[in-house]
Amino acid sequence: ICACLVGSEMCIRDRYYQQALEYISNNYSYNLKIQDIADYIGVDRTYLYKIFMREAQISPKQYLLQYRIRAAAKLLQTQNYNVTEIAYSCGFRDSAAFCYHFRQQIGMTPRQYREKIRSGTY
Repeated sequence: ICACLVGSEMCIRDRYYQQALEYISNNYSYNLKIQDIADYIGVDRTYLYKIFMREAQISPKQYLLQYRIRAAAKLLQTQNYNVTEIAYSCGFRDSAAFCYHFRQQIGMTPRQYREKIRSGTY
């Protein structure tokens, strides 16, 4: 259990975690590295990993990947961009890798997902 500061202030670890989440939210579409997140909040990469494992039960890398996939799913639902454009806009530098990771997380390809959403069968 984290030793909290006086009053209602968040634990330092909680603050680091929130800063990391905010940084990911604002920068996921760029070529973001986990070291960039650690540098931004001013902690060692290993400590950032421990924070994420404690708070989210996944690594920062996995969290970033899941965040990108959720953002891509939302774009597939609401926009008419092609799969490659969505991949790039969500921080993937390769549409094949994007399709692989999307299928791993969602259970179908981005095209299949879009078709199911549009047909109302998902």
